[in-house]
Amino acid sequence: SLSISDCGFTPKEMELVLLSGLSYNQHIKFLDLHINPLLDPNGTEFMSNLANMKSLTYLDVSNCQLSSTAGVKLASSLSQSDSLIVLNLSNNQIGDEGFIEILKVLLTNQTLTELDVSNNNIGSSISELLGQVISKNRVLYSLNLTNNFIGDDAAFAIASSIGKNEGITKLSIASCRISDEGAIAI
Repeated sequence: SLSISDCGFTPKEMELVLLSGLSYNQHIKFLDLHINPLLDPNGTEFMSNLANMKSLTYLDVSNCQLSSTAGVKLASSLSQSDSLIVLNLSNNQIGDEGFIEILKVLLTNQTLTELDVSNNNIGSSISELLGQVISKNRVLYSLNLTNNFIGDDAAFAIASSIGKNEGITKLSIASCRISDEGAIAI
Protein backbone atom coordinates (compact mmCIF):
# COMPACT_ATOMS: atom_id res chain seq x y z
CA SER A 1 0.00 0.00 0.00
CA LEU A 2 1.08 3.52 -0.76
CA SER A 3 -0.81 6.65 0.19
CA ILE A 4 0.75 9.97 -0.76
CA SER A 5 -2.45 11.97 -0.90
CA ASP A 6 -2.61 15.72 -0.43
CA CYS A 7 1.13 16.12 -0.02
CA GLY A 8 1.26 19.59 -1.48
CA PHE A 9 3.52 18.46 -4.30
CA THR A 10 4.16 20.90 -7.11
CA PRO A 11 3.70 19.51 -10.64
CA LYS A 12 7.50 19.19 -10.91
CA GLU A 13 7.75 17.28 -7.61
CA MET A 14 4.90 15.00 -8.73
CA GLU A 15 6.81 14.35 -11.94
CA LEU A 16 9.81 13.22 -9.85
CA VAL A 17 7.57 10.87 -7.83
CA LEU A 18 6.27 9.31 -11.03
CA LEU A 19 9.71 9.11 -12.62
CA SER A 20 11.04 7.31 -9.55
CA GLY A 21 9.47 4.17 -10.95
CA LEU A 22 6.13 4.30 -9.18
CA SER A 23 4.17 3.46 -12.31
CA TYR A 24 6.36 0.41 -12.95
CA ASN A 25 5.98 -1.07 -9.47
CA GLN A 26 4.37 -4.48 -9.88
CA HIS A 27 3.79 -5.04 -6.15
CA ILE A 28 1.62 -2.11 -5.04
CA LYS A 29 -1.99 -3.15 -4.50
CA PHE A 30 -3.39 0.07 -2.99
CA LEU A 31 -2.40 3.46 -4.39
CA ASP A 32 -3.86 6.75 -3.17
CA LEU A 33 -2.60 9.85 -4.97
CA HIS A 34 -5.62 12.11 -4.53
CA ILE A 35 -5.17 15.88 -4.34
CA ASN A 36 -1.83 15.83 -6.13
CA PRO A 37 -1.25 17.47 -9.53
CA LEU A 38 -1.17 14.95 -12.36
CA LEU A 39 -1.19 17.53 -15.12
CA ASP A 40 -0.36 16.64 -18.71
CA PRO A 41 2.01 15.29 -19.83
CA ASN A 42 2.71 13.56 -16.48
CA GLY A 43 -0.91 12.53 -15.95
CA THR A 44 -1.25 10.98 -19.38
CA GLU A 45 2.08 9.19 -19.09
CA PHE A 46 1.17 7.82 -15.66
CA MET A 47 -2.20 6.60 -16.94
CA SER A 48 -0.47 4.93 -19.90
CA ASN A 49 1.88 3.09 -17.55
CA LEU A 50 -0.81 1.80 -15.18
CA ALA A 51 -0.94 -1.42 -17.18
CA ASN A 52 2.53 -2.17 -15.76
CA MET A 53 1.15 -2.21 -12.22
CA LYS A 54 0.02 -5.83 -12.35
CA SER A 55 -1.07 -6.13 -8.68
CA LEU A 56 -2.93 -2.81 -8.38
CA THR A 57 -6.47 -3.36 -7.07
CA TYR A 58 -7.29 0.13 -5.70
CA LEU A 59 -6.47 3.48 -7.29
CA ASP A 60 -7.57 6.90 -6.06
CA VAL A 61 -6.59 9.75 -8.36
CA SER A 62 -9.41 12.08 -7.36
CA ASN A 63 -8.72 15.82 -7.44
CA CYS A 64 -5.57 15.32 -9.52
CA GLN A 65 -6.42 17.63 -12.43
CA LEU A 66 -6.55 14.74 -14.90
CA SER A 67 -7.49 15.69 -18.47
CA SER A 68 -9.63 13.94 -21.06
CA THR A 69 -6.40 12.74 -22.70
CA ALA A 70 -5.41 11.10 -19.40
CA GLY A 71 -8.86 9.46 -19.35
CA VAL A 72 -8.26 8.00 -22.81
CA LYS A 73 -4.86 6.66 -21.73
CA LEU A 74 -6.38 5.25 -18.56
CA ALA A 75 -8.96 3.38 -20.64
CA SER A 76 -6.18 1.79 -22.65
CA SER A 77 -4.41 0.66 -19.47
CA LEU A 78 -7.69 -0.53 -17.97
CA SER A 79 -8.27 -2.73 -21.01
CA GLN A 80 -5.01 -4.54 -20.16
CA SER A 81 -5.65 -4.81 -16.42
CA ASP A 82 -7.07 -7.86 -14.75
CA SER A 83 -6.53 -6.66 -11.19
CA LEU A 84 -8.04 -3.17 -10.69
CA ILE A 85 -11.22 -3.41 -8.60
CA VAL A 86 -11.81 0.14 -7.31
CA LEU A 87 -11.14 3.31 -9.29
CA ASN A 88 -11.81 6.83 -8.01
CA LEU A 89 -11.51 9.50 -10.70
CA SER A 90 -13.76 12.08 -9.05
CA ASN A 91 -13.16 15.81 -9.37
CA ASN A 92 -11.06 15.77 -12.51
CA GLN A 93 -11.71 16.84 -16.11
CA ILE A 94 -12.08 13.46 -17.83
CA GLY A 95 -15.04 14.77 -19.85
CA ASP A 96 -17.01 12.91 -22.49
CA GLU A 97 -13.95 11.96 -24.54
CA GLY A 98 -12.18 10.21 -21.68
CA PHE A 99 -15.31 8.64 -20.18
CA ILE A 100 -16.50 7.25 -23.52
CA GLU A 101 -13.23 5.34 -23.82
CA ILE A 102 -13.57 4.08 -20.23
CA LEU A 103 -17.15 2.96 -20.96
CA LYS A 104 -15.98 1.04 -24.04
CA VAL A 105 -13.58 -0.89 -21.82
CA LEU A 106 -16.31 -1.54 -19.25
CA LEU A 107 -18.31 -3.41 -21.89
CA THR A 108 -15.86 -6.30 -21.47
CA ASN A 109 -13.98 -5.59 -18.22
CA GLN A 110 -14.45 -8.35 -15.64
CA THR A 111 -12.65 -6.90 -12.61
CA LEU A 112 -13.69 -3.30 -11.90
CA THR A 113 -16.49 -3.29 -9.33
CA GLU A 114 -16.51 0.36 -8.18
CA LEU A 115 -16.09 3.45 -10.33
CA ASP A 116 -16.43 7.07 -9.22
CA VAL A 117 -16.41 9.65 -12.00
CA SER A 118 -18.36 12.29 -10.11
CA ASN A 119 -17.69 15.91 -11.01
CA ASN A 120 -15.83 15.26 -14.26
CA ASN A 121 -17.60 17.50 -16.76
CA ILE A 122 -19.28 14.51 -18.41
CA GLY A 123 -22.18 15.34 -20.73
CA SER A 124 -25.06 13.57 -22.43
CA SER A 125 -23.05 12.19 -25.38
CA ILE A 126 -22.22 9.18 -23.19
CA SER A 127 -25.88 8.18 -22.84
CA GLU A 128 -26.18 5.32 -25.32
CA LEU A 129 -22.87 3.73 -24.33
CA LEU A 130 -23.70 4.14 -20.63
CA GLY A 131 -26.93 2.23 -21.20
CA GLN A 132 -25.02 -0.58 -22.92
CA VAL A 133 -22.53 -0.84 -20.06
CA ILE A 134 -25.29 -0.92 -17.45
CA SER A 135 -27.14 -3.68 -19.28
CA LYS A 136 -24.06 -5.82 -20.12
CA ASN A 137 -21.46 -5.41 -17.36
CA ARG A 138 -22.27 -7.88 -14.56
CA VAL A 139 -19.25 -7.07 -12.38
CA LEU A 140 -19.63 -3.33 -11.81
CA TYR A 141 -21.84 -2.83 -8.77
CA SER A 142 -21.16 0.82 -7.84
CA LEU A 143 -21.16 3.72 -10.29
CA ASN A 144 -21.02 7.35 -9.15
CA LEU A 145 -21.89 9.92 -11.83
CA THR A 146 -22.88 12.68 -9.40
CA ASN A 147 -22.48 16.31 -10.46
CA ASN A 148 -22.06 15.77 -14.18
CA PHE A 149 -24.21 17.04 -17.05
CA ILE A 150 -25.65 13.75 -18.30
CA GLY A 151 -29.29 14.92 -18.33
CA ASP A 152 -32.43 13.13 -19.44
CA ASP A 153 -30.83 11.27 -22.36
CA ALA A 154 -28.67 9.36 -19.91
CA ALA A 155 -31.59 8.94 -17.50
CA PHE A 156 -33.65 7.26 -20.20
CA ALA A 157 -30.69 5.07 -21.22
CA ILE A 158 -30.26 4.05 -17.58
CA ALA A 159 -33.99 3.38 -17.24
CA SER A 160 -34.06 1.09 -20.26
CA SER A 161 -31.04 -0.92 -19.13
CA ILE A 162 -30.99 -1.04 -15.33
CA GLY A 163 -33.62 -3.79 -15.17
CA LYS A 164 -31.36 -6.06 -17.23
CA ASN A 165 -28.58 -5.91 -14.64
CA GLU A 166 -28.92 -7.17 -11.09
CA GLY A 167 -25.26 -6.43 -10.41
CA ILE A 168 -25.48 -2.66 -10.00
CA THR A 169 -26.57 -2.01 -6.45
CA LYS A 170 -25.40 1.60 -6.12
CA LEU A 171 -25.96 4.20 -8.81
CA SER A 172 -25.38 7.83 -7.84
CA ILE A 173 -26.79 10.42 -10.24
CA ALA A 174 -27.48 13.44 -8.02
CA SER A 175 -27.03 16.90 -9.55
CA CYS A 176 -26.86 15.54 -13.10
CA ARG A 177 -29.42 17.85 -14.71
CA ILE A 178 -32.06 15.14 -14.84
CA SER A 179 -35.64 16.41 -14.99
CA ASP A 180 -38.59 14.97 -13.07
CA GLU A 181 -39.53 13.04 -16.21
CA GLY A 182 -36.05 11.46 -16.41
CA ALA A 183 -36.08 10.65 -12.69
CA ILE A 184 -39.51 9.03 -12.94
CA ALA A 185 -38.31 6.89 -15.84
CA ILE A 186 -35.51 5.49 -13.71
